[in-house]
Amino acid sequence: MSIHRLEAREHRALGVPALASATTLAAGAAAGIDDAKDGERPVLTPQVIDGLPGFLALEPEWRELQRRDASGNPFLTWEWVSEWARCFWDGAVTTVVVRSPSGLVAAAPFHRRRPRWTELRARHQVLMGPRGLRSLMELGTALVDPEAPPAVLRLIVECALERDGLDWIELCAQGDEIERWSEALATSTYRRAIEERVMTPVMALAADWSQLRARLRRNVKEAIRRSYNAPRRDGLALTYRECRQPAEVLDGVLDVFYDLHRARSLRPGPPRHLDHFSSQARRDFLHRVTRRLAEARAVTVSVVSLGDEPVATRINFEVDGTVYFYYSGFDPALWSYSVMTYGVTEAIKSAMTRGQRVISFSPGVDQSKARWDVDYIPLVRFSVVRPTPAARLRFAVVRALRQAKLHATRTR
Repeated sequence: MSIHRLEAREHRALGVPALASATTLAAGAAAGIDDAKDGERPVLTPQVIDGLPGFLALEPEWRELQRRDASGNPFLTWEWVSEWARCFWDGAVTTVVVRSPSGLVAAAPFHRRRPRWTELRARHQVLMGPRGLRSLMELGTALVDPEAPPAVLRLIVECALERDGLDWIELCAQGDEIERWSEALATSTYRRAIEERVMTPVMALAADWSQLRARLRRNVKEAIRRSYNAPRRDGLALTYRECRQPAEVLDGVLDVFYDLHRARSLRPGPPRHLDHFSSQARRDFLHRVTRRLAEARAVTVSVVSLGDEPVATRINFEVDGTVYFYYSGFDPALWSYSVMTYGVTEAIKSAMTRGQRVISFSPGVDQSKARWDVDYIPLVRFSVVRPTPAARLRFAVVRALRQAKLHATRTR
């Protein structure tokens, strides 16, 4: 099923004939793996690993599979997922892995939700959960070998759902992964419901700034010129720097980020920005993970200063030739000077000088992202529900309650 057909059936359950057992799939569904010899079909072996220690023991295999994946998703680096696990899973994790004779081909860590009376004691798990922290884990997809056949994804679903008799699991996929999940589930009785579909703007970089600038629309060029000229005209000297070393990143720079990120959220009027790091738990996590990523040379913190005073900042992840623009903040008093446009432009120039190939503006489209020379990669969050009346009923009720809560929040 194509992404266009998925979009047409959003918010609707889907499903057809039954899925084979895990044993059957493991024995025969791996015909797409290329290492078969003399007519023999290699075996796909699924395994369910309970608890945090078992997940952390996957480090060597995870790193190798992430290297082959090379998707540019910073949330699949071991530095990120291992710190995420220690900070937020508290042992409540079930990891489904699939191996072929050549090694690990898929890993999907699910956060176990404790059943609650307010949700009819529904039993479900969230891929790369918890669900309430999606604003931090923006691309919480499974780690899957790009050459793996659809049988691998079917095994993930069956093992996750059937082992503990869950009602449903919640998944996330982007780009080509969406079509692969559609193919994998096309012949199952499991029902699939689209929860959210958003686009991620991405921009291919050029060899240098002059080439990239030539691709931009006139209004974007004018906005960039204004971000440089307006402060200079009023006697304001903006400077740009990037912090990459662990000591630089943690020595006060993150505290500046928190202050400016909060200041941005307090600015009246559209667009609305939330303070995603208001809790100490989130700040503690960001401190730990940025240190790990800085040690792996996978993060920079961009800082725009007016004199000695930081006035804008952004966290940028750098993986597989992709610079991923994460959260930012700025002093609202300098809104009219477009300090964020200045900072983004300088970050793009820096990325090209260091040989990076792609800028990801993170999921969600607004004018500040769309005005660049971007293409769009779809991101879909969806649930897969067991084909029993009780599971479907609990899922339908919980989903309706969530949508009502979301609507109430948006209309306040």
